[in-house]
Amino acid sequence: MIKKQLQLSHFILIGLLLANLLVYGPATGFDFVSYDDGQHVYENSHVQDFSFSNLVFFWKQPYQNLYIPLTYNLWSLLAKLSDIFPGESDQALNPHIFHMANVLLHLLSTLVMFLLLKRLTNYDWGSAAGALLFALHPVQAETVAWISELKGALCGFLSLTALWQYILFSKSGPDKKKLHYGLATGAFLLALLSKPPAVVVPLIAGIIGYFLLEKSIRKTVLEMIPWILMVLPLVLITKLSQDDSQIGFLPALWQRFLIAGDAMSFYVAKLVFPANLRIDYGRIPEYVLQDSSIFMTGIIPIILLAAILWKFRNPWLLAPLGIFIVSLAPVLGLLSFMHQNISTVADRYLYLAMLGPALGLAFLFQKIEQKRAMIILAALLLIYGYSSAVQVRTWQDSSTLYTHTLQGNPGSWTAQNNLGMEYFNAGNNVSAVKHLSRAMGVSKNDYNTARSMTNLGMIYGKALQDYETAIRYLSEATALNPVLKEAYINLSTAQSLAGKDSLAAATLEKAVEMIPTDPEVYTELALAYSRLGKMEKSVEFFQKAAHIKNAAAR
Repeated sequence: MIKKQLQLSHFILIGLLLANLLVYGPATGFDFVSYDDGQHVYENSHVQDFSFSNLVFFWKQPYQNLYIPLTYNLWSLLAKLSDIFPGESDQALNPHIFHMANVLLHLLSTLVMFLLLKRLTNYDWGSAAGALLFALHPVQAETVAWISELKGALCGFLSLTALWQYILFSKSGPDKKKLHYGLATGAFLLALLSKPPAVVVPLIAGIIGYFLLEKSIRKTVLEMIPWILMVLPLVLITKLSQDDSQIGFLPALWQRFLIAGDAMSFYVAKLVFPANLRIDYGRIPEYVLQDSSIFMTGIIPIILLAAILWKFRNPWLLAPLGIFIVSLAPVLGLLSFMHQNISTVADRYLYLAMLGPALGLAFLFQKIEQKRAMIILAALLLIYGYSSAVQVRTWQDSSTLYTHTLQGNPGSWTAQNNLGMEYFNAGNNVSAVKHLSRAMGVSKNDYNTARSMTNLGMIYGKALQDYETAIRYLSEATALNPVLKEAYINLSTAQSLAGKDSLAAATLEKAVEMIPTDPEVYTELALAYSRLGKMEKSVEFFQKAAHIKNAAAR
């Protein structure tokens, strides 16, 4: 009997492997996209130049408003592999290696999901169904196919591993408890260093411990104390690295509950009917609050949750529901975060949260006779597998990604702005100006408007040599966003090209005042004074730039 169960488990694991490769394998041949891949990877000198000092750099301070040193170190390692296995194009880095890492991590997460579910349900087919739901649901395509979301894939794998080992710790004998708890704690620590949303893992473990492993609240809390202590420093670092001034709109406290309820309604809808998936849903807080349906989408989920908690005591219902909600809690809008300038909701935020539905499906399969369960499993594989395979292909390159987004959401500022820059890089300035102008028109906050104005100003100045138009756009961009470095630098460049070197220096003086910790603005100001022949001032600001760089490197 045991031998047959092992054979069945091995058969299922092989099936999960093949299903993942069939759906996500094509992603390994995709290119980088300009949607964040540049700032994280292919334009990031700390990643491209593999060295001990650059590896350590990411451990010393947050980078790009995130403290994810483990993820950046993995990207650095993949960049080094690009030197050994260069791609076919003239790119410095081989994108296929980076895509392979994402696919591999998702595959490993799927296998761990199966093992985790099997430990909780002791039912192979139910666990297979849950693992397949996690693996092939179309909302997962964003995390798997987007190089920048290696952080989510890595965090997800390590978080699931921590939870799996915690379950083994809870179910093992005294001789193995320390081993499994140590592995769980180590995996959780690494997850925290991969992406901040791992902070919810102790809460998920607590839900599993209390509802499914039948532990007392006291025992569960005691087991989680070391994990909670690890969370606190990361929460502090993350909070200090986030600049609320860069968030276009900060809703009132009572409004945040409506936004969170609306986000939950959105996620449940996408979970049940995953159609029209895209990188930008445009559901920024201002838009959501102005929509008259907010009192339905925002309040109904809260009422339903209260009713479920009041009426039901079944742990097989409460545990999956609790895991789903807790996993999404950091990104529901109760706390403001940077991506809300684009949209409160995003497919990638569901990655770890899919543990909840996967667990619920695994439990449901225990109530269904095997023949019917197999039919459901086959249908799940075909429907979600096909949908995911189609969704993955929208990530093959930047133009495909943005064009797909605009087909579903013509008002996407992200897609209009980034597609405009794609046209600019391809030398099509007319189309670039058209899409960037549209981006300004659909922008819902000053932060995004300023970025599109900066891009337009740069094109008018550098490509079209219309310096007065460039200066007009860039001046307005600095007024809308007084800490947008690129606006100041491009404005000073346009002013200098227009023969207004003194004005260019004054612009950069303002930039130094507004962004005093960025060495690039000091360097640009030094160059501006050099053009004016003020060498003493030029040397002064070169030295200040070097001082800031050296301080950051220490």
